[in-house]
Order: sequence, then C-alpha cells, then structure tokens
Amino acid sequence: MIFSWPLHQPLPLKRRPLASQDPYIYLADMVQVSNAQGQTGLGECVASRKLADEIAELHLALLETRLTLDLKREQMEIAAMLESLDLEAAKTLVRQGFQTLKFKVGKNPTEEAHALRCIRQSLGDSIAIRLDANRAWNLETAIQFGKNIQDLNIAYLEEPVQNYQDIPTFYRQTQIPVALDETLIECIAPPVLDGVSTYALKPFLMPNLLSIAQCIQHAYDQSLEVAICSAFESPHSLNWLVVLCGLLPRQPLPAGLSTLRWFQGHLVEPVSSTRQALESLCLFQTLQGA
Repeated sequence: MIFSWPLHQPLPLKRRPLASQDPYIYLADMVQVSNAQGQTGLGECVASRKLADEIAELHLALLETRLTLDLKREQMEIAAMLESLDLEAAKTLVRQGFQTLKFKVGKNPTEEAHALRCIRQSLGDSIAIRLDANRAWNLETAIQFGKNIQDLNIAYLEEPVQNYQDIPTFYRQTQIPVALDETLIECIAPPVLDGVSTYALKPFLMPNLLSIAQCIQHAYDQSLEVAICSAFESPHSLNWLVVLCGLLPRQPLPAGLSTLRWFQGHLVEPVSSTRQALESLCLFQTLQGA
C-alpha cells in the first residue's frame, strides 16, 4: 500500500510548486525509485501490514531503547528555511521565535545581495543568517556574490560553487564560511578544505548509520560544526533526526528541521496507484534539483 502525506500548502520548487495533493510515501527509510522514463526520486518506505505483529514488537523495543538513550540535551534550537529572500516572511518567523534563518540563493547575485542587506538591516545582528546556493554558481559569480555580502555577518554559505575544489579559493577571496551538503553525500570521505566551517548533514541521504557516525566524527576531528538537516522527510522520520541531535556529544548548531510546518498534521492518506506515486516522487526530485 502506498500513502501520501498531505502538505499544508504547495511546496515552492525551482520550476513550479509541488501541489499539496501530490503523494509523498510514508517512510521508515529512504529509498530510490524510478519511473518508465528513467527519472529517479527519493521516497520513504515501511514494511507491509502483514508484518504488523513483528513491527509492533520492534517499535516497543525502539521505545525502550529511546527511553534509555544517553541524551546529551532535551531541547534544541531549530533553524527556519525560506525558499526566497522574503523580508516579511523572515519577520514573521522571527516573531514566532526563530533565531536562525536559512535562505535559498543562487539566482541573480547582485539582486540577492541587495535583498540580504535589507533583511540584515531590518532584523538586526542578533539573528543568524545561513545561505544555501545549491552549487548554482561558477567560481567567479560566487566570489562576486560573496564580496557583496562580506559585511553582513553570514553564518555560512552552503555549497556556493559547482566544483567543491574551488571552495578554498572562494573563501580566500570572500572570507565567508562555507558549509558542505551535497559534497558529503557524493564523496566517500569528506574532503578537507580551507574555508569549510560546517557540515550540513542530511542523515537520511547517507548510505548507512556507520557513514553518518564517520561523517560526524570527521567534522569533530577537523574542529568543524555539525548541523543536522532534513531532506524533506516525513514527520515520523523527523522524530529520529531530533533524537540524533540529542545524542551528539557536542552541542550541534540549530537544526534544519523546520520542514514539519509544510505537513497537514501527522496522518497519511492512501494513494490510488503506484504509478501516480512514482511519477510524483520523480517529479519532486527533478524539480528540486533543477
């Protein structure tokens, strides 16, 4: 059985919004799916109801484990993500209590630098600002953008350049700290690069638990910060990311887990056809990476 998880509002992606009724598979683990056209996407899966008794026993065991885990902290700060440099939306999130905001950039560097300047002037210096370029720029454009925002006290800029090997040059020219995201997923071992201050780690996109632990340890060995982030998992999967934040031996940066606000509660709905679900998941992946 395939289920959808209704969204509270359309999710803004780079080409068009993902409608609220588009299906999102209810997950226990991240899996890759593909359609007849060869497009691929990520979804979450859970075992068949035929295994209900076994699953119930497993959940009880996990609950007992969770209650006895050596949690280092019971509270954590969440960073809010904005898909555009919307000043009014940023003000609303700050009024709701968010102290760390993450903005998507990667289009027009001059216009985005001007918008960021207005946001910083309006919000003041107490709000932490993160940026994510998703490798949108070549080195020259990224440096142009970075020089325009050098004085805005940016916490970090995620993946500013198309080639991660250009990150040290970007940092030398701009002095803006860089966070790794896609590079952590693609590389067998995270590269050691001047200018990198943070690992923006998406655990559900890593191969396994061992790779997650190794990545976190590698960050600690390099005296880097770790920010646990969502890859737009379901609310149930977000619970485990919260637990992971609580287990980290060092205080993590505010976690990028604000995607929960997109979902309509915690209930799933049946999807009429497997093909519909696969098409939607592949569309989501295509639009997200475009």
